Amino acid sequence: MAIALLLGASAAAATLIGGLVAIRVQDRKHLVLGAAGGVILGVVAFDLLPEAFEGNTQELFGIPWVMVLFLAGFMTIHVVEKSLEMHSANEEHYARHSHSLKPLGLLAGGALVAHSFMDGLSLGVSLTAGAGLALTVGIAVLAHDFADGFNTF
Repeated sequence: MAIALLLGASAAAATLIGGLVAIRVQDRKHLVLGAAGGVILGVVAFDLLPEAFEGNTQELFGIPWVMVLFLAGFMTIHVVEKSLEMHSANEEHYARHSHSLKPLGLLAGGALVAHSFMDGLSLGVSLTAGAGLALTVGIAVLAHDFADGFNTF
């Protein structure tokens, strides 16, 4: 129970620190987000995926199920994100229009809650698999929460 509270507090602190760093580095945000994204991709590419492939025995048309599910999850998130995205730059290139943001604000808030739930779920599941995996997932989640705080600001 104490470890769960410590991880939860660490995730909240990482999100807060991300927001504070965003305030501090106004014109270099892309560098900080790139570093956080690199940590997450490094953990996934060099630790999580190889371990998932080792435990995988099932295939779909010769492709490991792990890769099929990984790709399906990524594409689902990508399509949902891009379909809800609004143009935020180059407004002068669009015809005169307005946005009703109330429904999107509620959707964004709900998505953030679901997103945070998935972060906690991934930490909880990794704890059942062993300390090494939990540490790896913990590093990725903390880097990710840092980027969440940064983006939220």
